[in-house]
Amino acid sequence: MSNVLNALKASEQRNKQYGVMSVSPNFEPAQADTRQGTSNWRLCVLAAVMPCVVGLGFAGYQSYQQQKEVALALSVAQKRVVEVPNEFSVHDSPRFEPLMSTFVEPTGLAGRATDENTPTTSESPVVSNQRTLTVEPKKDLVKPEPDELSQLDLTQLSPELARRVQSVMNQSGQANGSSDNPRGGKSQQNTIKLNHHSSDFIGQLPAMNFQTHVYSSQANKRWVKINDVEYMEGDWIDSRVQLVKIEPQSSIVEFESQRLEIPALYDWQG
Repeated sequence: MSNVLNALKASEQRNKQYGVMSVSPNFEPAQADTRQGTSNWRLCVLAAVMPCVVGLGFAGYQSYQQQKEVALALSVAQKRVVEVPNEFSVHDSPRFEPLMSTFVEPTGLAGRATDENTPTTSESPVVSNQRTLTVEPKKDLVKPEPDELSQLDLTQLSPELARRVQSVMNQSGQANGSSDNPRGGKSQQNTIKLNHHSSDFIGQLPAMNFQTHVYSSQANKRWVKINDVEYMEGDWIDSRVQLVKIEPQSSIVEFESQRLEIPALYDWQG
């Protein structure tokens, strides 16, 4: 098969060579005219096609630019401002009702202090902040006779303790005398409540800050702390004020022949 193809190619080449050699010189101008006509035709076609190509290219370029601008506009997030109308309205003013009282009666000291005639089963002190009020239950004790107290030897005690024991002995003697004659002496003297008549003693009665109040059924165990000093019944607070008696919820002092009842843990400014 390859031999046949080679033979055909060789025959075709010989025919081409023979045709070129057999062409006469008179035939060349006609062939040149034909080639020139073909070139002119091509130029005409190219001249007619070029405006269309240029127009299509320009239209494609404009379309590309428009699509680019649209894509750019869509890619940028636009802020949307929404205006909401602000409506003005008038409302009624609130109604204020009378306020309810929230005051609660204190039940710390007055409620816990045991009355002298009321028995109690608790012997623990009642403490209120930095002030102390202690009330011990009343017990029936056998009091020593005055003669036995007078026979006590106070020389072996310290001066402070001897002074307190002597004041207790004096107080016991006064109590015995008042029990024998209940209508005589100062036992029936009117007692003035200082917290109700404070204006009458401002500037006269010295300042007294009752910091601790301890009451017991035994008189020798009752004491109060006034102005950082401890006092028992019968002690003199100063030259004009004497502590006469310690009650469960108050103390009684004598000032210029007047007996004043001062509540427990009371701060008298003077």
